[in-house]
Amino acid sequence: MPDNDFYSQAHLIVAAIRVLEHKNRTGPSVEAICDLLNLSVEQGYRVVNQLRDMDIVKIMTGNYGTRIYIVNHLAIEEIDPDEKADTLEQEIAKFRDNREEIEKKVEEFRATQEQKQKDLFAELEEKFKKGVGKT
Repeated sequence: MPDNDFYSQAHLIVAAIRVLEHKNRTGPSVEAICDLLNLSVEQGYRVVNQLRDMDIVKIMTGNYGTRIYIVNHLAIEEIDPDEKADTLEQEIAKFRDNREEIEKKVEEFRATQEQKQKDLFAELEEKFKKGVGKT
C-alpha cells in the first residue's frame, strides 16, 4: 500500500470491500481484499482488525470462511489524516512488550504458588509431628 497513513489505508480497504461485495454479491475475505490491493495478507489482517476495533467493519466467520462487512464507513472520518499507520516493526515491538508482561505475570503466579505449596507442606509437617507426639 503506497500510502502509509492509516486514514488512506482505511479508505482503500473499505473501497475494496465495496467493490468485492458488488462483484461477488457477498462479503470478501481478507485474502481477496489483499489480492485486489496488492497487499500482504498480514498487513491486510492488521488493518482490518484495527478497523474492526473502531467498529468500521465487522468480521464474520462461518462455513464459507471469514468474511468482512462494512458497518459504519463514516467512522473513518474520525481518523486523523496526518496519523501515520503503525509499521510492522512497531506492531512486533508492541507484541513483544505484551508478551513480556504476560511472562512476568506467569512468573509471579508461579512464585506465589510455590510459596503456598511450601506453606502447606510446612503446616502438614507440623500437624504430623503433633499427631505423632500424642501417641
